[in-house]
Amino acid sequence: LLEDRYAAAERAVSAGDLDLARATWLALVADAPDHPLAELALLDLARLAHQRDREPEAIDHLDLLLVRSRDPEIREPASWLRCGLLDAAERAACLAIFRDEFPASPHRSELDTGQPAGAAAGARP
Repeated sequence: LLEDRYAAAERAVSAGDLDLARATWLALVADAPDHPLAELALLDLARLAHQRDREPEAIDHLDLLLVRSRDPEIREPASWLRCGLLDAAERAACLAIFRDEFPASPHRSELDTGQPAGAAAGARP
């Protein structure tokens, strides 16, 4: 089951085996790209890549996720993380789009105070 595979990846993260978690999430996305868990896996892959200072990889995962997903519960944190990974010039444009797309975002106060989006770049994994 996909749920079991996703849970196995989460257990791998908890155990510190980030390579296994990454491989498990990548396989889940490849095997079931249209499943809602694939969207979560892409977000987790992006967070993991960011944690490992692999920003281009993180952005690739986020771009794929944002093309596929229509779920605002997934799109909002993915968009926020993506904006935080961009350079200053691109970040400003990204945050303007973010502000329009997610007017009720919990990150609104950070947007209003000018805090960089990268400050919220995913607590997990």
